Amino acid sequence: MRLSIGIKLGFWLALLGALSTGLTGYYVYDQSRSLLIESSKDKLLTATRVLAYRFTDALAGISSDVKLIELLPMVQKISGSHLTADQQGSEKRQLAQVFEGLLAAHPEYSQIRLIGAQNYGKELVRVDRADDGIKAITGDELQEKSHFPYVFKTLRLPRGQFYISEINLNQEQGAHHGFGKPTIRIATPVYAGDGAVFGIVVINVDLQNLFDMIRTDLPRDIDVLLTNDQGDYLIHPDKSKTFGFDHGRKFLIQDDLPQTNSILNGKADHAMFETAASKAFDRASLAAFIKVRFGAPAEQRFVMLGLYTPLENVLLETRMLGINIVQIMLLFGPAAIIIALLLARVLTKPLNLMEKSIGEFVIGKPITALPVERNDEIGSLAKSFLSMTAKLNEQVYALSSSEEKLRTLFELSPLGMTRNSMDGRYMEANRALLGMVGYSLEELNRMSYWDLTPEEYAEQEALQLESLRNTRCYGPYEKEYLHRNGKRVPIRLNGVLITGGDGEDYIWSIVEDITQKKQSEELIWTQANFDSLTGLPNRRMFHDRLEQELKKAHRAGLPMALMFLDLDHFKEVNDTLGHAMGDLLLREASQRLTGCVRESDTVARLGGDEFTIILGELEDIDSVERAAQQILRKLAEPFALGSELSYVSVSIGITLYPEDATGIEELLKNADQAMYAAKKLGRNRCSYFTLSMQEAAQTRMRLANDLRGALADNQFRVYYQPIVELASGTIRKAEALIRWQHPKRGLTDPAQFVPIAEDTGLIVDIGDWVFHEAALQVKRWRTTHHTDFQISINKSPVQFHSEESAHAAWFYHLRKLGLSGQSIVVEITEGLLLDAGPAITARLLEFRDAGMQVAIDDFGTGYSSLSYIKKFDIDYLKIDRSFVRNLAPDAEDMVLCEAIIVMAHKLGIQVIAEGIETPQQRDLLAAAGCDYGQGFLFSKPVPVEEFEILLKKGCAV
Repeated sequence: MRLSIGIKLGFWLALLGALSTGLTGYYVYDQSRSLLIESSKDKLLTATRVLAYRFTDALAGISSDVKLIELLPMVQKISGSHLTADQQGSEKRQLAQVFEGLLAAHPEYSQIRLIGAQNYGKELVRVDRADDGIKAITGDELQEKSHFPYVFKTLRLPRGQFYISEINLNQEQGAHHGFGKPTIRIATPVYAGDGAVFGIVVINVDLQNLFDMIRTDLPRDIDVLLTNDQGDYLIHPDKSKTFGFDHGRKFLIQDDLPQTNSILNGKADHAMFETAASKAFDRASLAAFIKVRFGAPAEQRFVMLGLYTPLENVLLETRMLGINIVQIMLLFGPAAIIIALLLARVLTKPLNLMEKSIGEFVIGKPITALPVERNDEIGSLAKSFLSMTAKLNEQVYALSSSEEKLRTLFELSPLGMTRNSMDGRYMEANRALLGMVGYSLEELNRMSYWDLTPEEYAEQEALQLESLRNTRCYGPYEKEYLHRNGKRVPIRLNGVLITGGDGEDYIWSIVEDITQKKQSEELIWTQANFDSLTGLPNRRMFHDRLEQELKKAHRAGLPMALMFLDLDHFKEVNDTLGHAMGDLLLREASQRLTGCVRESDTVARLGGDEFTIILGELEDIDSVERAAQQILRKLAEPFALGSELSYVSVSIGITLYPEDATGIEELLKNADQAMYAAKKLGRNRCSYFTLSMQEAAQTRMRLANDLRGALADNQFRVYYQPIVELASGTIRKAEALIRWQHPKRGLTDPAQFVPIAEDTGLIVDIGDWVFHEAALQVKRWRTTHHTDFQISINKSPVQFHSEESAHAAWFYHLRKLGLSGQSIVVEITEGLLLDAGPAITARLLEFRDAGMQVAIDDFGTGYSSLSYIKKFDIDYLKIDRSFVRNLAPDAEDMVLCEAIIVMAHKLGIQVIAEGIETPQQRDLLAAAGCDYGQGFLFSKPVPVEEFEILLKKGCAV
């Protein structure tokens, strides 16, 4: 026994010494690691700031080079008008040599140019970095650049200011080595001696070469990340992640590293953090990021610059420290064991005495023969054992009190608690469980849990009992109890198997009433799958139903029909009667739709005024047409909305499975195309999907793709149609009409591509280009023909709604050309006035304040209000050609035209009649007092050269 106690004590003393040494070593290791990481973070942040300073300093240096070029004598001479062509050529060659020197000295420069403000921004001097060296570009290779933002934005700057572009991929054709590279353009305007802007000087900088130059002293294990202010990668070790926005993809740093959100959101200007291996870093790393201001201060642009390094490189020193600690433990461990064994022998004798005395202890009697006379720790231990006997009796009493408290907790617990025998009989149950099932305890004691469990849960109960026998616990799982009144109560329960004092096993269970939880889940499911307004399945449930119906139709070998429905003129109900009445109409429409189909069919609301219907397992395919006609009739009936009767109709697109398609996406696309075909055919009808619709959609897609490069490739043309003063027959106005000279399709009608341009947003840039062309042309014709000559340009509603369409640039361009606002007339549609919110109103009033006149095109075919016409100071009404086409004396169209002319003149508005094709139409309109006429009688839209021939004739037909 003595040997056993000594060995044990020696073992634990040795273990304590080893643990103390180990814990101390681990503490030193951990603290050293933390200090090293924090120090590395600070160093990495400092390095990031130094790199950011070098970046901004490099941009400043580039700006200095741009300024230096702008101040060169040869640039000033070129900007003057006194040099001959030979002298101009000599000065340009000298300037090209300067550009070549700068490119040779700065490997980060990819291109330097002097671009003129005239001739559509024609390049005057240009030197590129090409694959075969530095190359001066001359002759026909010099390009027009006025449509690029860095040109027309720089031309607006005051003398001495700089334009710094966004960082993007260089997509300019003919850019040689710089093409497709990440590029920054820094430019400044060049002013001639007379104070007029002559052109710009611009340097293209290769971003990757710039950073390769400024990061040369960084260790090789530190990598650079650079993003724009939206989080798009600009520099990343994985090149496929950079400039995703130029390729239709999104790779955002905040998705990879959420810690950078504070910088992008403006809440912080730097961030340091340690990150595990992730999408951003393939290894655990330290990273530091800072915000770097970029561009003019007023623009508030910035980029985010970051450095990161693998954590394992930082922690090399701590690994060496850990190895040293292990060596120390191996050295001092045996010594600690020997000392512990010797000390154990000294302590063994009094401990053996205490062991014997404790073994003879009986509850209620004091311990004897303990070495309480000792003044050391053993004596203190003996005294502690002596006092323990008195406390033990107190604890026995306290234990019985504690058992009573547990019984109270059992009874008052809000969760149901039970004790069952292994055959299922209830032995005990608390108040919560009794209230849950509606039985008294006496009644429950005569029952088993099988009496409270519905029969369909028998298999599940058997599995839980098997788990109880194998693992001595079960659950948690959910089932239902049968209440005394027959109602089912959803519950969640779990339990354990405990052996009682009698040696028998008992099942102790905790039961939770989850009725409210189930009700909440059901409500959430309903809200997630059904439309809250109409009660119909929503988009999510519709997709699920469609998938199931396709499977059923495939198994049964029967066709299925999918309908897309869109209410016609629903927006007008919302605009005139309000959204509450619109919601009422949608609810009534959903009920009518449900009444037109079988109970097995699905009617769903996708959103707004769009509905879908799935007609599954069709044994009679003709029933599709009958259902569609029934829907058309029902929805054409009036809707009682409060005190008002409203009328709408519906356009239906129908596609069939498997005749048209077998996949969900194809069926959805087909039905949508068919519905839009019904809209185009006049609404209030149904249209079946055909292959021609798919071909039309593909043609539209190809046109949209071709349209994106049409402006840059100079494929657009502006034609002009004369507007004739009917009283004198002279041409004082013209309408500018765009044409597309497609490289394969030839001259393309605007009706084919303008709607696509509006849908894609390209109409904004195209409209700006038409305006600039028309402004230049009206300046020439005001000089050569008449000082009050006007050109009308059409402005799409999309341009008014777009934030990118800036009218101030138009006004500035007119002032730059020396033109008044009255030289241009802006043509708008009637529908724009009805949708005129605060933003549209402000833009229309800007035209009025700038002196530009406004005309309403195709007047009489849409909806308009006299108050709107007066409010916005409309200058011209253009009578739609549909009123002029069948014009004859005493005809209804003649009455309408006379009424429009009289009304317009009363409001101080002049009238232009469109579509005049015969002398009789011209004479009738002139007699009615119409001011101007336009149509094929006078001339079709023609190019500039043919229009000038008309002007030289002095009058029209």
